[in-house]
Amino acid sequence: MKWLTSLFFVLAIISGTLLHIWTVFIAYSDAGFLGAILTFVLPGLAQIYWFYDSAVQFGIFGTVFNIACASQLALTVFNYILGSLIKD
Repeated sequence: MKWLTSLFFVLAIISGTLLHIWTVFIAYSDAGFLGAILTFVLPGLAQIYWFYDSAVQFGIFGTVFNIACASQLALTVFNYILGSLIKD
């Protein structure tokens, strides 16, 4: 059962990296080069900021980006819960 936790961990890392790259592109298109640099340097805060900015404009699940952010959060929480239930 530990292999399942490892699989979800790898999926969370890969999807989190792709989501961060996507967020940098969104920041560049909305805020320019400086916004993209700040987003790249501050990944956690940037995800929250751009999720909030997009949710205000289009609704919580109004864009694919917001759905991807919510899915990433759900995967991370699920992985944490599964990892705490499986001891060894």
